Amino acid sequence: MAENLRRKRVVDGFGGPGQTSSQPAQRRKTHLFFKVWAGLADNPLSLDIQGERLWPGGGGGSARAARPKTRAKQGTTMSGEHGVPAPGAGLTRSIKQRLFDAAHGGSHPAVGERQRKGWAWPLAALHCCACLALPAAAAETETPETATAPATPATVPAAPAAESRAEAEASPGAGAAAADKSQYHLFHPTPRALMREMVTDRPDKTESPYTLDAGHFQVEMDFLTHARDRDKSNGGDTRVESSAVMPVNLKVGLLNQVDLQLLLDTWNRVRTEDRVAGTVLHQSGFGDVTPRLKVNLWGNDGGKTAMGVMPFVKIPTNQDGLGNDAVEGGVILPLAIELPLGFSAGLMTEYDFMQNAANSRYHPEFINSLTLGHDLVGKLDGYVEFFSQVSSDDGADWVGTIDLGVTCELTPNLQLDFGVAIGVTPAADDLNPFVGLSFRF
Repeated sequence: MAENLRRKRVVDGFGGPGQTSSQPAQRRKTHLFFKVWAGLADNPLSLDIQGERLWPGGGGGSARAARPKTRAKQGTTMSGEHGVPAPGAGLTRSIKQRLFDAAHGGSHPAVGERQRKGWAWPLAALHCCACLALPAAAAETETPETATAPATPATVPAAPAAESRAEAEASPGAGAAAADKSQYHLFHPTPRALMREMVTDRPDKTESPYTLDAGHFQVEMDFLTHARDRDKSNGGDTRVESSAVMPVNLKVGLLNQVDLQLLLDTWNRVRTEDRVAGTVLHQSGFGDVTPRLKVNLWGNDGGKTAMGVMPFVKIPTNQDGLGNDAVEGGVILPLAIELPLGFSAGLMTEYDFMQNAANSRYHPEFINSLTLGHDLVGKLDGYVEFFSQVSSDDGADWVGTIDLGVTCELTPNLQLDFGVAIGVTPAADDLNPFVGLSFRF
């Protein structure tokens, strides 16, 4: 009723014809009191709706009889400004709804012209009193638990789409785990709000099972890497120093769980000094090209474990004898595990089919690695890794290294890293420091 008073609409008999709700509140209350009193004292209240009496007629001051149970006829529907649709037969109409119907012009077709004009104001007054009294009675019986719990309208969604999108954009990667991203591909990129956190295959030697989001690109490269090794086996004394400038891994997301990678050995320089023979050999130029495909098997968008498979092929494009002239390949199986206390582990098994030094036949090689990582401070993460390479070729020695490194997340799409690989077997390089950069777009 308070809402109708604010609408400045004319209510016949309530404050007189033409009186609007713009009158002072005290004057409205005075009119309401006297008109309710006059209506109840001087007039019999007899309102029939579909032949059923709301209160029995009688002179003022007669005792109120018991209200009979009233139901709407089957198939009828309450209409009007405040009408509530009857979902089926046998729906009991409340007194409050009948007061609404009569107070606002008798929206129900069974209410006659006399009731609409003669009883609009007392019924409106009674409805107003009921609206004011019911919340007060409910507040008195309210428990402390219900008093502190705000009511939630049923029509208000719990999580509006606009707010969800705003939260997702504010926190990149927050909605990745819950969203279905199978519809995205190279030509229909994953929205930035649904992208995963950037994960790289560097700086450790253990590959990652996570793929790049569909339709996006990522670049991982060394600014500079330098390796040094000295071999005094079999009475010799050979020292080898090798450097690589900007070797790069170019990635593109094909599907949500598939990305394509291209490894380029852009420029290499190798210096080999034989101190026994007194000779020095210099080699430099472009290296080999290695395309590979990564497929995530599970855990790409959430979970405590993730695994992938990465087949690859090496295409011999090297210059100045920096490699052999054979096509080689293999398959990599990376696994990531989330550990307690903030630690993470990565494991990798790799099967390679390589050509021997005489270029006469192929042989298998087996690579295994284990890396353990943890947050250091701020945006710095550290890792320690053990790497092993075993060849079935005749006379090949075991290569083993312990690797240490640090990564720094400059932005969600930019990462700096540096580290060192330390050889623990004679066949491994003695020392291999590096510094690199990764970014995506």
